[in-house]
Amino acid sequence: MDLLSAFRVFVRVSDAGSFSIAARELGLTQPSVSRQVSALEAHLGVSLLHRTTRSLTLTDDGRVFLGHARTTLEAAERAESAVGKHGAGVHGLVRISAAVTFGRVVLAPLMRPLLERYPGLQVDLRLDDTPQDLAQDAIDLAIRVGELGGATLVGRRIGWITPAVIGSASYLAQHPEPLQPEELAQHDCILLNRSPHPGVWHLENGAETRDIPVTGRFRTDSLEAGRAALNSGLGLALVSRWLMRQELSDGSARAILPGWHSPRVPLYAYHLGQRNMAPRTRTVIDFLLDAFKADPALADVRS
Repeated sequence: MDLLSAFRVFVRVSDAGSFSIAARELGLTQPSVSRQVSALEAHLGVSLLHRTTRSLTLTDDGRVFLGHARTTLEAAERAESAVGKHGAGVHGLVRISAAVTFGRVVLAPLMRPLLERYPGLQVDLRLDDTPQDLAQDAIDLAIRVGELGGATLVGRRIGWITPAVIGSASYLAQHPEPLQPEELAQHDCILLNRSPHPGVWHLENGAETRDIPVTGRFRTDSLEAGRAALNSGLGLALVSRWLMRQELSDGSARAILPGWHSPRVPLYAYHLGQRNMAPRTRTVIDFLLDAFKADPALADVRS
């Protein structure tokens, strides 16, 4: 029996909670997956899974063995990566959690270059505005803005979020462009309820700071709704540059008040504080770090 293959199958079945889902993800048949798990149980002399017609759960022995199986697979990956060429040793599934809009606008377009560079890699991108429990939900990486609680989490800064005042070309063609922050009071502004004080925009320019009261007839708690309203010419908005990356690139919107922006906030890749991170997970972090350094919407505005 190929123990590494059996370990890999068992880990996937445990994470998926289903033989059929694991088989689909591994490119195997369900009977083949079931046979490998059964052979592994026979080899170990214990039951690893409770099987019923409705559910699949780990036994006590299964829970103990799962951690050792993960450690063994990660050690094998590190050994393979140490001598592999051009990413050939990077393989396996990386589960990434991110906020919905950020995942759609920023992360999803990066998946093709990532997976083309590492043909053995697979990505499960899970989008949810509520941070997930990395251990409970078997998440390898959580891409989040700011600090996440949890003593077991390790965060690596991979970029910066820097909101700026942005207007559509159509709006700015019909209204005088503000030259000073105080002139924002004369404009329709799109208010985002996610901010603690949506009616006050805190702006800074080097050591200068301004708290600018703004008003508008439209407010929303949705970044995508705010983006749509901005693009329709409904008003100016204080939004992250990454949200408007396409419009800023093609000229259909532009940032105004040069030098002024909201305080930057760090963007982190969080993972569980395991002593030995899987090479595939480290590879994804390094890829995102390089991509964000080259992206004006996510790079350090002061550099």
